[in-house]
Amino acid sequence: MEGAFNSIFVRAKIEEIANERGAICNECPNNSVNKKKIDPKFNPINPLPHCILCGCNLHMKTRSMSQVCPDFKLNDKGEQIPAPRWLAVMDEKEEDILDTKIREEAIDLLKIKQSRNGR
Repeated sequence: MEGAFNSIFVRAKIEEIANERGAICNECPNNSVNKKKIDPKFNPINPLPHCILCGCNLHMKTRSMSQVCPDFKLNDKGEQIPAPRWLAVMDEKEEDILDTKIREEAIDLLKIKQSRNGR
C-alpha cells in the first residue's frame, strides 16, 4: 500500500530514494528482467519487473520506505543469512504511523469524490 501511495503522491525525497534503490535493483540478478537475460527458460507469470525472491513489483517496492531488499547469502554451513542490497529507511513504529496516515488520506479522498458526485 505504501509503495502505491508513494507512486501516486510523488515526493522528491521518496523518488530520490526509489531511484537509488532502482539503480541497485536494475543490476541485481534477482530482478526478473535480468534473470530472463541470464536464463532464457525463466518464464515468470508476472510480466512486470519484479524481485524473484519476494515477488514484489520493483516500482512499488523501491517506493516503500519500510521495505528491505530480501537478498541473502549462504554462510559456511550453507544456511541463508540476510544480505540486503538496500535497507528500510523507517522503523515499524514509523511504518504504523504512515499506514494510519495513508488510510486517513484515502478516506478523505473518497469523501471528496463522493461529495463531488452528490452522494
